Amino acid sequence: MIIVFKFAYQLWHTMSKSDVAAEVAKNSITADDYKTITGEDYVAPAQVDGGNQGETQK
Repeated sequence: MIIVFKFAYQLWHTMSKSDVAAEVAKNSITADDYKTITGEDYVAPAQVDGGNQGETQK
């Protein structure tokens, strides 16, 4: 499957870096595969805090 993503990103330009990163998030490919495809290290997106904005004032 990695070869398809590599072609889609590098040759066909039908995938962006964020598309490739989404495949890592879905466990379709590894972070090492991401680096092979894009030439850059994969950086996992920051976890969302579930909407907790800190303390509220009273």
